[in-house]
Amino acid sequence: MRLSDILDNTGYHIVNGNIDSEIKDIVYDSRKANKDNVFVALVGAFADGHNYINKAYEQGCRNFIVCKDIDCLEDMNVIKVKNTRQALGFYAANFFGHPERDLIKIGITGTKGKTTTSFMIKSIFENAGYKIGVIGTMGIFIGEDHYPTVNTTPESYEVYKYLGKMVDEGCTHLVMEVSSLALKHGRV
Repeated sequence: MRLSDILDNTGYHIVNGNIDSEIKDIVYDSRKANKDNVFVALVGAFADGHNYINKAYEQGCRNFIVCKDIDCLEDMNVIKVKNTRQALGFYAANFFGHPERDLIKIGITGTKGKTTTSFMIKSIFENAGYKIGVIGTMGIFIGEDHYPTVNTTPESYEVYKYLGKMVDEGCTHLVMEVSSLALKHGRV
């Protein structure tokens, strides 16, 4: 996929280079950066991805999405957006082909009971003959497969990655725990 396809229908400014690069993945962890992907510099509570751009560059990455001014080298493609975390969701949707469009989505938020409620809904729909995917505190469930997660609501990239797997596996519905922190930090 081309970087221009990932950026399609989103707001951005080309700071340096071009958007014609071939991209095989989107990463926001500099340890996973390489020549075949685009590095999205997320600003978190404890770390700022902009501080790891040099490391990503050293590993061969030349495509960067930023929300702060950075020093650009001549061979870097640098795209600036207002909010990289929010933009990551739009880029992941484009990259994975908008799998959310093929699922009926049920989001659960609140202080207590999200996990219990999500598995009750899963049980009801499965007993009605539907194949369900679940994302939440206990991990990601697609049929009999289980994938562990760090957060109740993963980063938008992981959400879209697993929505794609759900669609590929024939799921028709998604039940997702949506934490208040995920809402606050733009992960959904």
